[in-house]
Amino acid sequence: MRRSRTIIALCAAAAALVPPNAGSSASPKGVDPGPRIAYVLDGDVWTVLTDGADDQQVTSGGAKDSDPSWHPDGVTLAFTRKTANGPQVWVVDTTGGSPVRLLKRASDPSWALDGSAIAFVRKKKGNVDIWAADPDGSNRRRLTSSPAADIEPAWGPKKIAFVSRRGGRHSIWIMTPAGRKERRLTAGTGKDRSPAWVVGEGPGLDVLYEHIEPDGDHDLQSVRVADKAIFPILVQSIDDDVTPSSAALTWFAFVRKASTSRIITADVDAPKTTARIIVSGSGLKDPAVAPESP
Repeated sequence: MRRSRTIIALCAAAAALVPPNAGSSASPKGVDPGPRIAYVLDGDVWTVLTDGADDQQVTSGGAKDSDPSWHPDGVTLAFTRKTANGPQVWVVDTTGGSPVRLLKRASDPSWALDGSAIAFVRKKKGNVDIWAADPDGSNRRRLTSSPAADIEPAWGPKKIAFVSRRGGRHSIWIMTPAGRKERRLTAGTGKDRSPAWVVGEGPGLDVLYEHIEPDGDHDLQSVRVADKAIFPILVQSIDDDVTPSSAALTWFAFVRKASTSRIITADVDAPKTTARIIVSGSGLKDPAVAPESP
């Protein structure tokens, strides 16, 4: 399944279009409204327009923040904050204001596409599971209860995708928003992580994910929910492509890890020819694509 590919020439050509590294913009937050990509730089959350303009810092102060997730309003972000008392989920208005804690002992937030709930990961009595709560953090309920670790929920239109270590291997699973009808989508060798919902080649949605080969190479693949068919999205042997993100769209963002890391966007059906560098610099991770307005 692995095929050697490269977009080095494309990235070099696109480099001229790359905005200055994160931190260069002094514009007020929200001056350029529009769909944005959130990401993490050196432990702080930032956002940027999908054309690479208007970088804005959202969190600061030395806290270690990660895993941003957009509320469907396209303004509010949930994220994981590492604290002395363990991971917590916080929320912040990206146009201004201070972050507010939403959940204790929680990480990996993912908003329902209608904003009616938020999924997250919690470790309780030694078991790591997917949980959900109402938007204000109330009505917390456990969705999975496997002895194996269940992590990285990704809330789609009708299902929640997640990563489970059931069977001893990190693989992609799906379930209903109520935690029922759990079904494994990926098998084989290596590890799968970072699920994200995209519009695929078939009549429905696919799950895009990061596949880690036994030799340590990181590539992007998708699995068709209907029949578990696997499609290579970006498979190349030079750099590692990690942590894809989408919002049930025909395009996605991901991190290409190299001497200088890049956040890149690409179309699902033509990733090599549509790849575009959005942000470039060291310490980049966890891109999160905002949902598009109806």
